[in-house]
Amino acid sequence: MNKKMIALMVVCSFMAGCADAIPSPDDVYNEEEAIAKDWDIMTGEFTLVFANNSTNETLLHAPEIWLDVNKTYGLIELARFNYSAVHLSFEIVNNSVIFHNYTFNMQGHLMQDGYVWKEGLAPNFGNATLQFASFPFDVTVMYEIEYRIWDGRE
Repeated sequence: MNKKMIALMVVCSFMAGCADAIPSPDDVYNEEEAIAKDWDIMTGEFTLVFANNSTNETLLHAPEIWLDVNKTYGLIELARFNYSAVHLSFEIVNNSVIFHNYTFNMQGHLMQDGYVWKEGLAPNFGNATLQFASFPFDVTVMYEIEYRIWDGRE
């Protein structure tokens, strides 16, 4: 038992300075190497309508919307991506019009090279697409995304 304790004390004394060997980020990167741009906000709106259901579609899919950055140097940092989907409809019952107004407040996701994330840094450098839910009825979607690009250049 004493031999194990002595061996453990010797090993611990060898490892005592290991934490000092890990450099701080300030030692590795200086301010000129990785410069983050200011936060940008992108907003938009689109409407999905079952205009012609001859294809027997059951869901409406959002158009492809790109968050376009420099493919080589741009690393996206996502702060938030929220959207609202509003469905307005009515029906006539016994000569009365009954309105149905539904609003869905949702958190969106970005997709890049098959990876999906909702906040923080992207898995890779380059562009990403905005991902929305699919809807079984007509909706108007209003979205807002806050992001910045880490590109290492001014």
